[in-house]
Amino acid sequence: MQNKIYNLSNEIFKRTIGVSKNTFKKMIQILKKEKTIRKKKGGQKDKLSLINQLLIFFQYYREYRTLDAIAIDFRISKATISRTINRIENTLIKSKLFNLPSKKKLIGNEVKIDCVIIDATETEINRPKKNKKNITLERKKNTQ
Repeated sequence: MQNKIYNLSNEIFKRTIGVSKNTFKKMIQILKKEKTIRKKKGGQKDKLSLINQLLIFFQYYREYRTLDAIAIDFRISKATISRTINRIENTLIKSKLFNLPSKKKLIGNEVKIDCVIIDATETEINRPKKNKKNITLERKKNTQ
């Protein structure tokens, strides 16, 4: 999968992934540095390569895919997908290369705003359980 991605032209790569090849490579470098620091502490090996982890990140935020759908494609658990997305997001924010301006800067008009992006990601909602107390039963004689 890695070779297929890098063989795309710059225009198709940006349209498909959401960022340019250079930006993607910078993100991979940052994630590699973070991985070496994290692996010094021990733990299990990653189930996916860094490129696949970054692709999961972009699929979730750019295509608005559910965790279930991504988990099926990559054949790993939904929890692993969630942890991967959170870790990559936090790592890229800490690098300060891929960060939005703070609220104070936006309010103070120090930054010119070209566009506004609204986050409409899905969140799971626990539905109330059905039980006899919550359901009003009607008699069969009165229903048509």
